[in-house]
Amino acid sequence: MSSEIEVVEEVESNPKENGESSSSKPIEDESLKNDVYTASAYGDLEKLHRLVECEGCSVSEPDGLGYYALQWSALNNRSAVAQYIIEHGGDVNATDHTGQTALHWSAVRGAVQVAELLLQEGARVDATDMYGYQEPLLKIELNNPALLSGNWTQLCATCKIIRPIRAKHCSTCDRCVEQFDHHCPWVSNCVGKKNKWDFFLFLLFEVLAMLITGGVTLARVLSDPSAPSSFGAWISYVASNHVGALSFLLVEFCLFFSVAVLTVIQASQISRNITTNEMANALRYSYLRGPGGGFRNPYDHGCRRNCSDFLVKGYNEDIECHEEDTTPRQEGISMMQMQRDSNTQNGNGHVAIDVNPIRKSQSAHAHSSNCSHKP
Repeated sequence: MSSEIEVVEEVESNPKENGESSSSKPIEDESLKNDVYTASAYGDLEKLHRLVECEGCSVSEPDGLGYYALQWSALNNRSAVAQYIIEHGGDVNATDHTGQTALHWSAVRGAVQVAELLLQEGARVDATDMYGYQEPLLKIELNNPALLSGNWTQLCATCKIIRPIRAKHCSTCDRCVEQFDHHCPWVSNCVGKKNKWDFFLFLLFEVLAMLITGGVTLARVLSDPSAPSSFGAWISYVASNHVGALSFLLVEFCLFFSVAVLTVIQASQISRNITTNEMANALRYSYLRGPGGGFRNPYDHGCRRNCSDFLVKGYNEDIECHEEDTTPRQEGISMMQMQRDSNTQNGNGHVAIDVNPIRKSQSAHAHSSNCSHKP
């Protein structure tokens, strides 16, 4: 969905407040100057009825930005208004300037009621926009467990997919990454499920290379036969005759500890089957909360199994532990009280994932293992 599309908020029910706000703040958006589009977006069926049948306004013409009244009603899940617009000449397959139909709009917002209405009225499920996107969320995903359980935050409006539970949209790479760990600026790429093994090897070899080069440089400086024997004179001699070696050792000393710490952190997270993103945003993800509200990692199968799976496969599967096999782990994340009313899951925000739903009984999460891109 285009970023310029504005999602209209609910209008206050007090007509006096509405009158005051409309008189004090006139609508400046070009797309809302026509009252037909305003009524469609806000779900004002009575006003729309008066405009169409009494004043002769058309609901089949686009507004100043190229959007149709039916699209505004679909974006805001106004099923009654959408039905009225269709009955009075609205085209369910009309496209805006980006090639998107009302069905595209309802897919972005997860407007199931309007989507079902549009499908009943003959909306094309194979329609593509200017970017080649279809309506995958509606075409085959209405029975997806993530949607049926109300996990609308798993929808990615940018990639137009249902994300796996541990995926996250990377704004830098502009794609969804399965088991998103972090975006590494040094390699200019995201670290995720299919390349975390490569990244970990990269860190190990970097630490090894820094140890070797640092040791060789230090040995060269210490074994200089021309250096004086006294410590003070030796310091002055090295500072004047081995400037490059000293500079190299200083920089490597600083970098070595940062890389070594990162390697240890990654190894620790691999042993617990948790990502950097999950560690940093544990308060946001409801699947990381146990029955009592404390932190619980449902994917931690123990250090031995986590490490063996990672070494053999190069990644860990998103397989939840049984409740009796997993004890709540207070791993430093739960120092802050988990907010039970916070049901926010994956944020913005990459591996482009095939959206074939995998239905698992006794599970409220939807997982997808088919990835068409690797980070």
